[in-house]
Amino acid sequence: MINEEIPEIVFECAKRIESQFFSVDVIERRDGTKRIVEIGDGQVSDIIGWTAERFAQLWIDS
Repeated sequence: MINEEIPEIVFECAKRIESQFFSVDVIERRDGTKRIVEIGDGQVSDIIGWTAERFAQLWIDS
């Protein structure tokens, strides 16, 4: 297990997700920028029923 601080982008995601339990997959680009590549309910690989447009709108509306 890597002992690393939780990236700020994960806290931003948590503010926008209504569920108390979810998973967030984050990558770090070569330039050090962190990006969310996937969110889920902690059991499956995505939030069922979400379109790419709905996911994008989540960030636009904030």
